[in-house]
Amino acid sequence: DALYMDYINLSIYRDKRLADDTSVKPLYSKMLRDLKLKIHIDSTSIRKSNIKYEEQPDSNMDSGVLEFNNLDVHVSKISNLENAPYTKAHFLAYYMGQAPIELSWSFNILDNTDSFSLEGSIKNVKDTSLNSFLIPVTDVRTKGVIDEMYYNFKGNDTEALGAMRMRYDNFEIAEASHSSKGIVKILTSIADVVISDKEAKGSVYEDAIKVKRDPTKSFWNYLWICIKNGMIKTMI
Repeated sequence: DALYMDYINLSIYRDKRLADDTSVKPLYSKMLRDLKLKIHIDSTSIRKSNIKYEEQPDSNMDSGVLEFNNLDVHVSKISNLENAPYTKAHFLAYYMGQAPIELSWSFNILDNTDSFSLEGSIKNVKDTSLNSFLIPVTDVRTKGVIDEMYYNFKGNDTEALGAMRMRYDNFEIAEASHSSKGIVKILTSIADVVISDKEAKGSVYEDAIKVKRDPTKSFWNYLWICIKNGMIKTMI
């Protein structure tokens, strides 16, 4: 069986001024494993679609926006049958309409630890596309270009371990205003010092990036934390 979908436009809005839903969010492997209805879909394809994520911070700032355009997704073997094979997914998209993104992800529902592996890349990320989200949501701004970023992680329901490599051009991180507090101030201060000491153009690599999962957050938050922590450790 196969499923095909084209020209989907998905908009997601989150208001941080509202209380979080703190219920446990299972990973997709567990959701499939626990599903009472037995399913098996050999192939699923989504083409020429768009996702917009908008987040209103818990302040008077405007909302931050992330967009993934011209999204193509192929997923093989969505199944919870006995002896189900690995589920594999491959994503291609353009971040904010200009930076190509690629992600490969696989998991096996028969593994009760909900282990998974993922690897991906993003190229030609300009500061303007980052700042449209980072400034209102984190009060952090960037300057310069991330030419290439590659990452890979293996994880389960509780933690993930991976590595990241970045090539950048005049890349800086700083406070967007003077109102940053706590960890944001500390991280941006350290980043200003460390990155300013590097070559204007360079390449950095970091392995042993370890991430603890917050079980009240979704898989996509887990993926974001892996990438975010990898960037922080790689650059700082």
